[in-house]
Amino acid sequence: MGKINVMKHAFVPEHRLVPKEKEEKIVKDLDVPKDKLPKILKSDPVLKQIEGVYGEIQEGRMIEIVRNSDTTGEAYAYRLVVDR
Repeated sequence: MGKINVMKHAFVPEHRLVPKEKEEKIVKDLDVPKDKLPKILKSDPVLKQIEGVYGEIQEGRMIEIVRNSDTTGEAYAYRLVVDR
């Protein structure tokens, strides 16, 4: 059996790496310190999958999650990459 691509599962929303130059603007707009964002582990299967696109993702980087929303069309959430 081959590797499973978790990104193709219907319940897994789109995840993408936030460019470093946009991180400061996002935390300013959210009015929350970067270290207070919800976390995502480097060992998360989704993170491993998107590293295939972006290369190794370092601790402290931000991930943007895009979900479909009945009220807004798209809803954005952010996670801080942590090692543990």
